[in-house]
Amino acid sequence: MKDFKVVGREGYCGMLVFVRIVKNILWDESLDTETYEYENRMKPGFILEISDYFDEYYLVRFFDGEKQHFWGVDIFYKIEENTLTYLQK
Repeated sequence: MKDFKVVGREGYCGMLVFVRIVKNILWDESLDTETYEYENRMKPGFILEISDYFDEYYLVRFFDGEKQHFWGVDIFYKIEENTLTYLQK
């Protein structure tokens, strides 16, 4: 995931994002901790709305038409390289 960066507070409406979908939440009673198990692939979509009530909480619409809210820590965007090395001689 070196080509991706967490959206966090940097999200804006219309931004192309990739979401880590939580498959399962495991609870360890001896340690009193939660462990999240994620799907193998991230799901692409666009940010439709930024929450007015919660920081880093977004409504994402996926390409299949589904809409769902996610926290910014589970949303990523692709880091684009802006190098024009192919133009050099």
